[in-house]
Amino acid sequence: MALTDFDLVLFGGGGDLSMRKLIPAMYARDRAGDLPPTAQIICIGRQNWSDAEFVQALNESSRPHINEKVFAQASWDKFCARIRYVSLDATDATTYQPLNDVLRKDANLTRVFYLATPPTLFAKICHNLSARGLATENSRVVLEKPLGRDLASAK
Repeated sequence: MALTDFDLVLFGGGGDLSMRKLIPAMYARDRAGDLPPTAQIICIGRQNWSDAEFVQALNESSRPHINEKVFAQASWDKFCARIRYVSLDATDATTYQPLNDVLRKDANLTRVFYLATPPTLFAKICHNLSARGLATENSRVVLEKPLGRDLASAK
């Protein structure tokens, strides 16, 4: 079965959840052959990092959370080569142009927007993606956290 190509956009890409859990999990999926070779992972954060500086942050913060038994330097380097880093203010749609620049323009391509952010940002990010024309018919939004602080506020 052919794998469906995608662009994964990880809002909160420089955060603790991404560094400790999400990036190591994506590396494991890549090692298992579950990612199409052309799929790209675009990490979004507030830090003003280049791609190389972000990969250095991954080496320092994500790499220690990968089991030595499944780690291979060549595979890690190949995985990191598919990662792009974009600095923007998730609450300000006018800062989304760098994201538009790295997203592939194929209308049939799946775009997955993974929001590893505080729930208070979910609606604003979705609005900004729509306002900038980045959400396509093939887009998906993944919410990392439960909505609300308890059952009453979630309802």
